[in-house]
Amino acid sequence: LLLSHSYFFAVQLIVANYDSLDWEELRVPNAPSERGGPQLVSTNSALYVLFGFSGRELGDIHRYDLNTNQWTELQLAGTCPQPRSVVRAAP
Repeated sequence: LLLSHSYFFAVQLIVANYDSLDWEELRVPNAPSERGGPQLVSTNSALYVLFGFSGRELGDIHRYDLNTNQWTELQLAGTCPQPRSVVRAAP
């Protein structure tokens, strides 16, 4: 599974099919907006896109569920960090 990006991170999920030796783009609704400098974190069952820049610093967090093939914007409780880009995170 690849997450395509250039200067601006366009969320484009691309899967390698090893049986057919071909690539397939997954069209998934509710993907995060294009952004520069986001952080991507992966776990066994999800990908997370954190923060970034799109004309202004962003403070949102999105989860892609590998089992259901769905994006969800997470609404976290408590005091959140200030919006930022070019950050690093670990699972």
